[in-house]
Amino acid sequence: MTTTSALPKIMKAAVVDAAGPPKAIHMKDVPVPSLAHNHVIIALEYAGVGGSDAAQRAGQDGPVKPGTILGSDGSGRIAAVGSGVEIFNGAIACTRTATATRLEASMPNTSAFQLTG
Repeated sequence: MTTTSALPKIMKAAVVDAAGPPKAIHMKDVPVPSLAHNHVIIALEYAGVGGSDAAQRAGQDGPVKPGTILGSDGSGRIAAVGSGVEIFNGAIACTRTATATRLEASMPNTSAFQLTG
């Protein structure tokens, strides 16, 4: 696990600035989000841009704010843990939800729990 001071300041993201066709998506350097209470930062190893992202990019979910980061699916390792997050047996696996306000975490052979912020 990394302390927040060891995290990079910038990350790559698939970004859209206005509703449009698939070519509206572009890669951009953006600031790494700050670590909030009851949240974790996940260093993604794989990310996916899927159907819900395509609808958002096309403006089907309402106006697109400039700088919208796409990618509702991803997997990786927990890079930093915020205050209030409990770690069991030294490790948990997390998946980012499309709402980006909740992280669901589960551990092998145990029940699932949610981290909310």
